[in-house]
Amino acid sequence: MKIGKIKLDSSLLLAPMAGYTDIAFRRLCRDFGAGLTITEMVSVRGLLHGNEKTENLLKTHKSEIPTSVQLFGSEPKHFSEVVKLPVIRNFDIIDINMGCPMPKITKNGDGSALLAYPKKAAEIVAACVKATKKPVTVKVRIGIENIDIKKVTDFCQGLEDAGASAITIHGRTAKQLYSGKASWDTIGEIAAKLSVITIGNGDVESFVDAKQKMKEYGLDGIMIGRGAIGNPQIFNETPNTISKKQLLLRHLSYGQEHFSEKYLVTSMRKHYVYYFKGLDGVRELKANLMKAERLEEVFVLLK
Repeated sequence: MKIGKIKLDSSLLLAPMAGYTDIAFRRLCRDFGAGLTITEMVSVRGLLHGNEKTENLLKTHKSEIPTSVQLFGSEPKHFSEVVKLPVIRNFDIIDINMGCPMPKITKNGDGSALLAYPKKAAEIVAACVKATKKPVTVKVRIGIENIDIKKVTDFCQGLEDAGASAITIHGRTAKQLYSGKASWDTIGEIAAKLSVITIGNGDVESFVDAKQKMKEYGLDGIMIGRGAIGNPQIFNETPNTISKKQLLLRHLSYGQEHFSEKYLVTSMRKHYVYYFKGLDGVRELKANLMKAERLEEVFVLLK
């Protein structure tokens, strides 16, 4: 798959997920064949104010080339300034979040709130395209309160006309948050009316499922989110090539290269829930890992 002039090795992409897709986890997903990994979403306002925490989200590993950064905000002029910053110029692809449904994001007019403002959304894309000349991609949802195929199709066509190189469609409304089932029929219907690269997202649970959805709904690619947490091998045609223990140890090893011990031990707790999902006899191990405060304890428990 190509996004603009950037060629990807695979049409299966890792979705940006706040709190999960840090540099260590993205690197792990690249190991197993993810064609593109995108940073956690980064505030354009935070970048303009030189927020250190925001800039920390922009660290990438050499295995992530080509690189993609996801930005969120709601003012075209802010995006125009941010994409020229040195910390953003290093990225190969600029992705814009117009799909996040969380109130702390939408209350400022960012994320999926932009679905109600198609003109402004198109202006944001046009501002980025003009300022960078790099491929600009956008992630959207299929409506705000209810599924609205015509409105979202018109919205996406506006982004296309503004110069977007690819659009990812998540098959839920903003009101649904992450509940219920993603509507792939709606994704397919919208994608059929677009000329740009279209990528589907929502409830993909395996490599085979991803490939089937891509074919059935006429998509160029599939973006995998929660299905990859605890299961980075989902991007690989031959899954389960290494054990859960080996996966966890590699994940921790990558984390050690980039994070403090305190951050790593704490941040990994939410991953354990997914790594051990569906496994019998792990309740005590999981409980002990959740309580561990030192990496040494974690390694002893896993080994």
